[in-house]
Amino acid sequence: MNPRDPVTSMKPFIAVGNASLVEPMLAKVDMLKFGGDLLHLACSGGKKEIVELLISKGADIMNPPERVHGEDSYRRAPFVLQAVASGDAATLALVMSHGGSLTDSGFIGLSKKRKNLVISNVIGCAAWHGSSDLLDDLVGRLGKDNIDIEAMEQPDKHAKAPGPFKKEMARYTPLLLAVAKSDDNLECAKSLLKFGANVHVTDEYGNTLLHVAALNGNNKILDYIAKNLKINMFERNSDGETALNICATLKNAEGVKMLEQYQEEYDKSKDRADDLLAELGKEEEQDEEAKARRR
Repeated sequence: MNPRDPVTSMKPFIAVGNASLVEPMLAKVDMLKFGGDLLHLACSGGKKEIVELLISKGADIMNPPERVHGEDSYRRAPFVLQAVASGDAATLALVMSHGGSLTDSGFIGLSKKRKNLVISNVIGCAAWHGSSDLLDDLVGRLGKDNIDIEAMEQPDKHAKAPGPFKKEMARYTPLLLAVAKSDDNLECAKSLLKFGANVHVTDEYGNTLLHVAALNGNNKILDYIAKNLKINMFERNSDGETALNICATLKNAEGVKMLEQYQEEYDKSKDRADDLLAELGKEEEQDEEAKARRR
């Protein structure tokens, strides 16, 4: 092991999660300097035994590092959020037993295109990282009042911006975060809907859940939303685009076919409803005429 770079040396051993393999290596590690980096690897990987070992050796669970060597997507975040991102309930419980709190908020990931910092709470973190089982537990413990808290977005001071700062995922609720990330997050989206998350939420640019799913090419989620939620399929964002327009622009043939089918079904259903209303109207007119003749 290289004592000047123990993080790189120990990373594969921490990934295995065997504390007996890691413990002898810590004798040569400066825990004040590298303890936080190693805790990040263990927490984000859901390796409870390694987290416990590192804490016993002096790693500070309340002081996450600013950056971690070799972890390009890492930015400083409370260890509670790192544990939530792992999806491991036992690791989360351990971090909380050492002072972590479910009310913590902070960095949960980089926005998908512009690589801005996305800031949210533990529910948003679980939704973004696809931790559906943990998400159910967190909502149960924190209450439904926390499921629609909007994320914030900040420029990344550690990276060269591709241009002037422009928000990409600002005002994303946990449901929008789940819908944006990937189709793997469908169960998280369903969990949030089960708890009553706002389905009519829009982001800073007027994008609905349908728009966001379309923008990210998440067709399984797009299909679920279009089929099961009462969202206006023809709604336009601030750029005047519908979800169908976005799919067409992005050459998402599957998304286009799906939305065209649902829109056709919607139109037929609307036509049937209009016909029924027209028939009822005629019946009422005939009733009034009959009453007038009797008078």
